[in-house]
Amino acid sequence: MQITCPVLSLARQYDDLARQYGETEDPAIWDRLTEIEEAVSHVSPQSRAGAAFQIMRVSTEVHLLKDAADEPHVRKAFEQRVERLLYRSLDALRSEAGEFPNAREHMMPEALDPRALRKIA
Repeated sequence: MQITCPVLSLARQYDDLARQYGETEDPAIWDRLTEIEEAVSHVSPQSRAGAAFQIMRVSTEVHLLKDAADEPHVRKAFEQRVERLLYRSLDALRSEAGEFPNAREHMMPEALDPRALRKIA
């Protein structure tokens, strides 16, 4: 049985659109790239490639976050996206993260997972 990775599907779309955008700089393509960037922060990958894509997104978000330091509402949105991306990418690396259960609970406790926080609110 083959597992379908929702992040991988979006990542492939993104990769193709990024190539197209590099050739045309079409604003409609930019808008679609932005939509995909947000969408991948809301789904858990089922593959290591999907997790890798989410980790790449974290890198971009961190750079954008630095530029948003003076805008608290924008900064908060970036911080929330980074948290979602990190916790969801860790889902695909569960077996690898399982090697360090105490470290994981110390660094990324399940109680701080955005999905758990949403249930509490």
